[in-house]
Amino acid sequence: MAFQRNNAKFASGLDGQGERLSVGGSVRLNRAPKPRSFRARRRRLRKPLLMIGLVLALAVVMFWTRGSVLTPSVALELAGPTPMASQLQTVLPELAVPEDEKLVHRVKSGDTWGSIAARFGYDPIDAIELDRAMRKIAKASSDIGRTLQIGQRLEMEQAPDGTLSRVTTSPTAGVTLFLDRQADGNFLASVHRLQRILHERVLTASITPSTRTFAQAALSTGATYDLVDDLVDLFSDRINFRQDFRLGDSFSVIFSEELLEDGTAVGIGPVLAASLSVQGESYAAIRYVGADDEVRYFNEDGELLGNTFLRYPVRFTRISSQFSRARFHPVLKRYRPHNGVDFAAPRGTPVRSVAEGRVSYAGWKGAAGKMVKIRHSDRYSTAYLHLSKISKGVRRGMRVKRGQVIGAVGTTGRSTGPHLHYSFYDRGKYVDPMKIKLPTIDNLSKKARIDKVYLKKVLQTLEHYQGLSRRQVPVQEAFEKSAQSTS
Repeated sequence: MAFQRNNAKFASGLDGQGERLSVGGSVRLNRAPKPRSFRARRRRLRKPLLMIGLVLALAVVMFWTRGSVLTPSVALELAGPTPMASQLQTVLPELAVPEDEKLVHRVKSGDTWGSIAARFGYDPIDAIELDRAMRKIAKASSDIGRTLQIGQRLEMEQAPDGTLSRVTTSPTAGVTLFLDRQADGNFLASVHRLQRILHERVLTASITPSTRTFAQAALSTGATYDLVDDLVDLFSDRINFRQDFRLGDSFSVIFSEELLEDGTAVGIGPVLAASLSVQGESYAAIRYVGADDEVRYFNEDGELLGNTFLRYPVRFTRISSQFSRARFHPVLKRYRPHNGVDFAAPRGTPVRSVAEGRVSYAGWKGAAGKMVKIRHSDRYSTAYLHLSKISKGVRRGMRVKRGQVIGAVGTTGRSTGPHLHYSFYDRGKYVDPMKIKLPTIDNLSKKARIDKVYLKKVLQTLEHYQGLSRRQVPVQEAFEKSAQSTS
């Protein structure tokens, strides 16, 4: 009995694992068959997976090769006559012959023909020939330099075999230089120039809250810095451009502008006539070619201009230090007289003589660095200090003209930065060059003076424009309106 109970417990513990069969007082289990192993199932699925992969691979191959299969229409085109080059680009783009390849390079500091050729993989001999061709044509052309300039754009064309065939560049506005390879391998230079035309323009402007200085008012109308400098030179002996202008003051100027045949402005010509209205006073400067074929400027009273000293020895700059009897010296760190005016300007800015005279000193002068001193008369002299260089030929005893470049701005001697120290002497004593009444010399003959009828007409034209502000008007229209107002 105990044995049967034990068998019954064992059987009950296996409940759910199979049917129980009693054979001779014992229990025997009918176990369920074991499931197939993972390896057996993988072998069973291998063939279907291989078939699916093969189908997918065939589909991908057919998709990628579909574009290269020639359609009947394309096959007919290829079977026909040989197409032209333009047709090849539409039928078989991969067979089209490319045009000459063009490469562009902007000249940087230190670039030479040799370094540029090496950079693009051209033959060093090409660099020698290009330099030779450019120097050769530069000898016969005033608008083409002998060497490459920083910022100059080079457009290089190469033949299908990769060799350099042409270089195109524009050394100056309106000038295109071609350097073409010849059959013998050398380069030949040729030039194409656009025609230059002088076109007369009128600019008018007035001092407003948004343009509180003469320079700001002029630049707002499209005037260039060179034009502003020219006007300052013409009027600086009568007007202080830094202090005299007030709100409502106006000016008008008629000048020549140089245009290319495509309409591009490339520079300005001379000022033909200009007038300023400053604090209720009118001033004029009129260009006139006298009987001796010399060009001169005259004021509103017909008196000669340009026979005075220039107010500024450098063009369009700023004053960094005024004339003073007690200025704190930035180097010596103590107060001492500053017997001149300092003009802040970049190194290399041209310095000009303010009047005709004879050089009394040119060279190194201790704390003054490189200096030029000019004696203009028995009474007046000027000095130019801290120059970076003195112009070639400027030496003691040499005569210089008004406006002639005698050196360049620098920082030689006792100086903290690039600037020009300008001193003015009256009978050997320092005077403030910004406040002194500039000397005049007038020994002009009567025949060389301006015609009075011409002077009157130009003054009427300028007067007409004093009421206009910030307009650009053709000169022909100006004269027609002026004639109508006086008739």
